[in-house]
Amino acid sequence: MCAAALPVLASKHNLDAEMQWCDALPFHDTRVFLANSEKSGITVSIIAFVFTIKFLCELAARVVSFLQNEDRGRRGDHTIYDYVRGNYLDPRSCKVTWDWKDPQEVGHTMTFRVYLFYKNGQPFPANRPVGLRVQISHVELALDIPVTQEVLQEPNVVKVVFTVRKAGRYEITVKLRGLNVAYSPYYKIFQPGTVVPSKTKIAYHFSTLVLTIEQQHAIQIEPRDEYGNPTSNSVSLIDEENYNVQVHELGTQNEENPENYYSKSVLSSKLQCQVLLRLTVRKKGCFRACISYHNQPISNGEFDIIVLSAVEAAVCSAARVFDHFP
Repeated sequence: MCAAALPVLASKHNLDAEMQWCDALPFHDTRVFLANSEKSGITVSIIAFVFTIKFLCELAARVVSFLQNEDRGRRGDHTIYDYVRGNYLDPRSCKVTWDWKDPQEVGHTMTFRVYLFYKNGQPFPANRPVGLRVQISHVELALDIPVTQEVLQEPNVVKVVFTVRKAGRYEITVKLRGLNVAYSPYYKIFQPGTVVPSKTKIAYHFSTLVLTIEQQHAIQIEPRDEYGNPTSNSVSLIDEENYNVQVHELGTQNEENPENYYSKSVLSSKLQCQVLLRLTVRKKGCFRACISYHNQPISNGEFDIIVLSAVEAAVCSAARVFDHFP
């Protein structure tokens, strides 16, 4: 007997043995056995059907994803095996990592990395043309930030470098062939830098300040960083002791200690992003004042002061009222 006939005879022998076993069972038990066998067959068929549908759906999804992501001119370079195996660049499989920890101040060179992957999770060579586009823009201002891209020695990594100088919230969009990478767009907030005296200024500039003796006057100071950003989020508004004002009398050789005839206090306002310097002069005359931060004059912090008595101030006020009438 040939070897090819042996499986058939064995199968026939097993079937005959099973039928003999069924004949030996009572009639009721035989029906139960056949019913259970039929249910098991149906269950196996359902499971096989579900797995088949799942496979077909995954296959269709990969084909559709490939057709969406791949350039039309490059589709001919891939076969059906590439669709099935996921052997194509997939933006949703790529990821982005940041080379800094939030929050960060403006003015620093920032970098992040884009990791390229095939649909099947394998690294995609970054030295191949992939059409990577990165756009960084200020959310509130019509301002786009230039970026540079650098392919690293790692096979699938592209490093993006940029610098922001305006504080605020930025939108970072990373796209591959027109489709967003992973969770793009991303949003990052960059805070103002430290206070720079040459950029800090008095809010309402004046060359001469007229005061009444013993009456307090508030001067509004606007702290700014190196790039002119209001320093509302930096330490500038909690270092009031670093603001100072020096007042000395003009035209006299008096050696009197200036602090004997004037006093100051400094308060900060985060809401208005200002520092309020309250100045009180207790002596009549003409004076020269200079406001400084860390002993460096602010941009427009030098001005003259004329201090009047209460009577002189009242006369001047009446004269201004009189000037309004013909």
